[in-house]
Amino acid sequence: MPQPTPTDTVVVTVPKSKPTSNLGLHYGRYDVVDASDQMAKRGSDIPMPVVAVLMRALSDPRITSVIALKTLGVLSQHADEDGIVHPADDGQWVTDPNYISKALGVSVAGTFKAYGTLHDLGYIQWDRAERGTERVVGRITGRVRILVSSSAQ
Repeated sequence: MPQPTPTDTVVVTVPKSKPTSNLGLHYGRYDVVDASDQMAKRGSDIPMPVVAVLMRALSDPRITSVIALKTLGVLSQHADEDGIVHPADDGQWVTDPNYISKALGVSVAGTFKAYGTLHDLGYIQWDRAERGTERVVGRITGRVRILVSSSAQ
């Protein structure tokens, strides 16, 4: 085979149907990086007790809202093994309905409805903020955590 000269053009085609991916370490977590070295959707290790809650919710016929399942998914990406949801890497409160509604592309009312469904079915603990200083001045809508069973740990 003849060697290419500096004036020859070499074309390399990469099929788009199967993107390659690598894992890159980012602030102590593994994030998926695609072939162009761009960050893909956040990939984090979800603790097994939280995964057990997710799996239970996915197979629960009482949950008919995709928004509720996706809300639980967003919360789980930032939860520890005790179900406590921590702020995102940029410091935003993940439990803030505005954060979740923006992440999922749904209304804030839809996020509140999802919180209500998940709370009523026992998947999350939602301590709603009292109407007063905490809600008006602090703009806090309450505290949310995923309820993991002690047997799952």
